[in-house]
Amino acid sequence: MELYQWITGHRPALAAHVAFLTGSADDLPPGLLSSLGPAILRKPFDIEDLERLVTRWGGSPKTGPD
Repeated sequence: MELYQWITGHRPALAAHVAFLTGSADDLPPGLLSSLGPAILRKPFDIEDLERLVTRWGGSPKTGPD
């Protein structure tokens, strides 16, 4: 959370490109997840969920091995 706060304060353009991965939201401050919007992937997540997030960021998901 401290890193995200630093990013929003010092590099706000990057804040929209941060994703949080969580297996349990029980120990997070109330309202935190809703304030982050769609930048949350709950474990377990499918690769399609990650691809949708990358696409929203304006990227193109990689479609094959290196």
